Amino acid sequence: MQKTKRNFSEELPEFQFGMMPQKTNLFCTEGPEGNLVYDYYLIGPIEANSSEYIEMMQCLRSLSPMDVFVMHINCAGGSVHTGEQILSAMKDSEGYIVASIEGEACSMATQICLHSDEVVISDGSMFLVHNLSSGAIGNFTSIEDTTAYLKSLNTHLAELYNSLLTPEELSRVQHGRDVTLFAAEMRKRLETFDYPRRKMREEMMKDIEPEESLDLMGMIAQAVAEGIKQHEAEKAKKEAKARKAAEKKKPTPKLEKALEQAKEIQEGFKELEERVNEKA
Repeated sequence: MQKTKRNFSEELPEFQFGMMPQKTNLFCTEGPEGNLVYDYYLIGPIEANSSEYIEMMQCLRSLSPMDVFVMHINCAGGSVHTGEQILSAMKDSEGYIVASIEGEACSMATQICLHSDEVVISDGSMFLVHNLSSGAIGNFTSIEDTTAYLKSLNTHLAELYNSLLTPEELSRVQHGRDVTLFAAEMRKRLETFDYPRRKMREEMMKDIEPEESLDLMGMIAQAVAEGIKQHEAEKAKKEAKARKAAEKKKPTPKLEKALEQAKEIQEGFKELEERVNEKA
């Protein structure tokens, strides 16, 4: 893919009468440091047909450590299985993932948010957590298997929400009640939330050269340090040039002796002039 400001999808074929243009929720622009910045819009329910999200999942897996992926979320939740596949792509991604809640993030969408590197939420938005719901058709054993699967997922959810929700709220969720957090409260809790992806990123960065692992603030700090270093080098160069110029202006020993003799002669003339004036 070229680093140009264009739609991430392949170029559309020539439009024909009766043909609807292909739509996409994924867009790409070039970042300020030559990296790529992707914007993906997760709007509406998460569909059971996960093929709807192949483009997004492949993009996540193709990110470099300096690329940024912003997921704009206004989603009431949806398929757990599709959501798990999206989470798997996020875990495989080396890029920096930002979840931007713009409206609502409910049910499965909350898990996607909390598996990012950073969550931001716009004013007027909401974050809703509730227990898993599902249905099962088949014999008694298959229904038991579905129940066991849901229990395992609930255990995982309790671990994920543990540093975001209070013990009372977790208990409410486990007993089938909803917990809703609005923007101001959500921002406050995110300050102490233990992002699981950040731990994974720390492990990931151990295998990357230090210069490649710098985040944006690191790049700024590096640029400032390099600027100071360059300024100090230029300052030292100017000072050395000034010292050299001063040494050139400094009189030689021979010239210093001549100046002393001239000074003595001048003082002798001055003394002679004073004597003449006294006799007069």
